[in-house]
Amino acid sequence: MKKKILIIILSVVLAAGATTGVIIATRHKHSYNSVVTNPTCTEQGYTTHTCECGESYVDSYTNALNHSFTNYVFNEDATCEVNGTETAVCDHDGCTEEDTREKINSALSHSYGAWVSNNNGTHSKTCSNDATHKETEYCSGGTATCMQKATCNDCGESYGSFASHNIDKNYTITNSYHYNVCLTAECTYKENYEKHTFDKNKKCTVCEYVTTELLWTEITSDIFEINGTNLYVKVPNNQQTFYFGECIQVAEGATFKVYADILGEREITTYMSSIAIGDNVFYITVSNSGSIPKTYTVTIRRRPLYEVTFVTNGGSTVETQIIVEDFFATQPTTTRAGYTFAGWSYNFENPIINDTEITASWQINTYTIEYELNGGENHEDNIASYTIETPNITLQAPTKTGYTFNGWFMDENFENQVTEIALGSFGDVKIYAKWTANTDTKYIVNYYLQNLENNEYTLYEALELAGKTGTTAYGETSRYEHFTYNESLSKVSGNLDA
Repeated sequence: MKKKILIIILSVVLAAGATTGVIIATRHKHSYNSVVTNPTCTEQGYTTHTCECGESYVDSYTNALNHSFTNYVFNEDATCEVNGTETAVCDHDGCTEEDTREKINSALSHSYGAWVSNNNGTHSKTCSNDATHKETEYCSGGTATCMQKATCNDCGESYGSFASHNIDKNYTITNSYHYNVCLTAECTYKENYEKHTFDKNKKCTVCEYVTTELLWTEITSDIFEINGTNLYVKVPNNQQTFYFGECIQVAEGATFKVYADILGEREITTYMSSIAIGDNVFYITVSNSGSIPKTYTVTIRRRPLYEVTFVTNGGSTVETQIIVEDFFATQPTTTRAGYTFAGWSYNFENPIINDTEITASWQINTYTIEYELNGGENHEDNIASYTIETPNITLQAPTKTGYTFNGWFMDENFENQVTEIALGSFGDVKIYAKWTANTDTKYIVNYYLQNLENNEYTLYEALELAGKTGTTAYGETSRYEHFTYNESLSKVSGNLDA
């Protein structure tokens, strides 16, 4: 709306010399303050404009929001078979309007717990959502034994009756009895519990058990070897008495007596007797009611002492050993110069059972002879090896051109001279040849003179001289008058090799 402003100009004409003024009068202009009213779920929204003069108007209308329900909360009112409900408050601020609806698929269904025995062959289970909901069935499963009733597969409690014993058809056998047992675990029930009755072969006539226990007039011992009616034992050499009371066992109900003679006239009532070196023979008679007495021959051998002597065949002496029968000799050591020990004539793993002579055997050693010739040539008769049994070896002189042989020595300093290796010597040998250089070793000096006709040279003189082997010989360089020594073509010296 276009506003019109009217300006009124008033002019006043004054007399001469007076002041002239202008007055402007302005019309009222509106100034609006705007207030927005928000829409609610059921009312429109709008804006109100108000001037201080009291004039106002309304515009900018907006639609009502309508209710909005999104945050539904379950009311926990479902049952096993019926869905529960859920309620939401309107999402808009300040609105308290509620909406309740069915919560789909919220029915709880039955939730049964474990089967619980009713102690009458049945068991029940109860719904945890509603205790009035319960199911009951008969117990089943499991296997009853003679020791316990069947155990229900569902509730785990026993029910029903015990089963009959499961008797083993085969006998259970001990040393004295036989019986049939129940095969059920932990069941101790037995049937046909009877004592064995043995035949002459020591076999039970009922269960056929063959006993190893003593019967009738049988005998056993912890120390004796028993062969039929013969008993044998060896005792230490220093044992002078023997006691029968603790080493002889007889059958239950049987007794035994010890005699020094086969006729039973000299009973050893103390069960103890003195024993001599070697075999001692006694007799034991066993008696048992209902059986004929039985006599056993008992041999107690008190071990003798034996001499073990050693023949060393040239080796060092070995002392004689005194060994108790069935014990072992100690293998000794012996040495022999020039020989290697090859062994004894006895296996020391075998016990000594009589006086024994043991002989040593030897392997002769071969030793080397090494010749240090110092440039010489050895004599063909000087041998390269020897033994302690080799006859005296005379050392022959080697040869070396230009030198005189001064002997064989045992050391390289030529202090210990040797002429032979004597019979009975042993060990590897190294000997050194000593030489003295000859002083008459001949040599020739050839002198060549230049031809007057050309530059060639002609042998003028061959001078034969003598010197010491191993030294250097020199020719004369100013031997001929009118000739000058030509060093580049000459060899003025040389070694006097052999």
